[in-house]
Amino acid sequence: MSEPDTISDPSRKAAATSSDDIISILLRNKFAFLSALLGTLFLTVLALIVIQTRYVATGSVIVAEPEIGLDAQAAAGFDRSGDPADMESQILLVKAARVLRIAVDAPDVQSAILRECQARGSSKLLGVIPLGADVSCSGDIKSNDKLLDQIQQHYSISASGRSRVITIAYDSPLADVSQTMANALTTAFLNDRRAAAVRTREEAANWLKQQIAQLQASLKEDEDRIQAFRRKNGLVKGGVAPISSERLSSASQSLNLAESARAEALARLNEVKKAKNGGLNDLPTVIASRTIGDLKQQMATIAGQIASNSATLGPRHPSLIALQQEQDSLRRRMDIEMTNIAASAQRNFDAADATVNSLRQQLGKVQSDAGAASDDEASIADLVRDAEIKRTQYAELTKKVGDLETQKRVLAGTTRLVSLAELPIIPFFPKKIPFLAGGLTVGAILGFVTALMVDRRRKRVVIVAKKPQRLDVPSVAVLPQVDSGVRNLTAVLTGQKAVSLPLALRAARHDGAFQGGLSDILAAIDVGSDGASSRSVLFTSPEGQHGRTLTAVALAQQAAMNGRRVLLVETDFDRPVFSKLFNLAETPGARGILARAILPQAAIFATDTPNLFTVPAGQPGPKSRSETGSDGLYALLRWATRFNMVIFDGPPNLRGDKGNLSSAVDCVFVCARSAAFASEDVAGFVQELTAAGAHVAGTVKTMAEPTNVGQGANAAISSPAFARAS
Repeated sequence: MSEPDTISDPSRKAAATSSDDIISILLRNKFAFLSALLGTLFLTVLALIVIQTRYVATGSVIVAEPEIGLDAQAAAGFDRSGDPADMESQILLVKAARVLRIAVDAPDVQSAILRECQARGSSKLLGVIPLGADVSCSGDIKSNDKLLDQIQQHYSISASGRSRVITIAYDSPLADVSQTMANALTTAFLNDRRAAAVRTREEAANWLKQQIAQLQASLKEDEDRIQAFRRKNGLVKGGVAPISSERLSSASQSLNLAESARAEALARLNEVKKAKNGGLNDLPTVIASRTIGDLKQQMATIAGQIASNSATLGPRHPSLIALQQEQDSLRRRMDIEMTNIAASAQRNFDAADATVNSLRQQLGKVQSDAGAASDDEASIADLVRDAEIKRTQYAELTKKVGDLETQKRVLAGTTRLVSLAELPIIPFFPKKIPFLAGGLTVGAILGFVTALMVDRRRKRVVIVAKKPQRLDVPSVAVLPQVDSGVRNLTAVLTGQKAVSLPLALRAARHDGAFQGGLSDILAAIDVGSDGASSRSVLFTSPEGQHGRTLTAVALAQQAAMNGRRVLLVETDFDRPVFSKLFNLAETPGARGILARAILPQAAIFATDTPNLFTVPAGQPGPKSRSETGSDGLYALLRWATRFNMVIFDGPPNLRGDKGNLSSAVDCVFVCARSAAFASEDVAGFVQELTAAGAHVAGTVKTMAEPTNVGQGANAAISSPAFARAS
């Protein structure tokens, strides 16, 4: 039976690739991976050395802000500005050649341009275009259009997101030059916008001043005409109104007061006249008179004395007569006083009446004068009204000019500075850490791709159809049949009777030939075919009863006693023996790890042998695909990196294990008993493992007769056996 020269089945390649753990692929092809990685890092470092360092300084301004001094309506209009079209217009203004010429006009800016021109011209590696590659760096910079165009290309002007902030950045190989150039354009743009706003206010203020001068001259002429007319017609103004109007008001008020006084005097006079017949004692004036009140009080006192003396004295007594005379005298004085009060009321009325008549005459004259003045005022009313209008206009224009002058002094413009550019310390490109990190990432990716390609090429199986070839798989060790004192030692060595396995292990530890064979296996593990030590090892056999379990456990014990940390994993789920061998509790074990049901650390147990740890197969059950799943297997291998060696006691006959356990480990050892060591079954089994992607490091001859130990330890399986197997 023959096959093609190379296996090119896509499904087989996909299965092999998906079953390989990334770490296993990198470990198997570490030289290819490191070569690609180090080569990329070398190119990255070389690029860092060759590429010219660039610094970027950034300043920022904000546009469409309301100006100081504007009213609320104008400010609201500015709040509605700043739309994308307006922002693009502002950016175009910043990029204008006129603004750039203003920016480069300063001496320090021109000096910076010359230094940058020289710095860029000195570096032309990797296709870097210098600033002055095809232009002259001397002469008048403002008139050098090519140089200005090159400078403008190194500016980066853009809007910051959806805001009204414009960033102005400059790219230069010199840090101080990038700061100077960015600040120069920022300052030039701000000054240009402010100068434009100031110019409009200056023009408006000058025009208003001309209007104010004309209005002032016209107002003075009108006021002179009004004053001349007033002097001519005697229209002199008082405190708040013309003199005639104030005199008329004063005369009217005096007449009103005089008439009120006359009415009051007349009322008193009428009361006196009515009270003459009935007596004046009840008049309010008489009652209010203090003199009459005193006389009445004296009369009351004398009347009391007369009444008191009349009871004790006779009517002719001198004291009583004197009191009566005094009483009569007081009565006469009171009558005289009442008469004077009546006469005074008449006099007061006559005086008030005369005053009223006099004031009426004066009021008539004043009214005549006020009427004439009113006619004169009406004659100049139009002149006065025109003068007032002009005076109001003059005040408003003067206030507007003052506002414009104030705005010119405090005007910041609709474009304001946010921040000037700071001196850049860290280069913009290339940044060492990100550049190296990017090179490391690219190198790792290229290294992995290279390792994957090399690994796929290594896994190609070349089978000769017509002419059989020898497959060089050496026999690394010969293990003698041990004598444990138990019948059917062959069954013990194959592990069919797990109860006798401890006795076989004890006998193997005391067998020098057996321990020597284990040392040969360890030596083959430490130096593999590629010159590197193997960490994960699988022991398998073409079928059962070939001493596989005894060999794996004995090798693990010897490696642990030699000081290595060893993990022994049982993957023969059909015939598990580790739980009874090491007296372990029943757990999901390796079955659970491969099925991703438990974590690896939850299934590990320490044994009585120092440095030896084991993972039993777990609770027995029917074999399923999950028990040999690649995800769980790779998880176990990644977790087991903390051990120096991982030994798998694999199941026999792994012919259907393509891409899983046999190809995941670093190397595989095939155990075959001495009687069947050179058979076609063993050779075919080894060849199928190799075709499935496994690295078969060698074969182990078990159950050899003591006389044959040491013979053929380094001999390969015969070529005819492989020829017949192919």
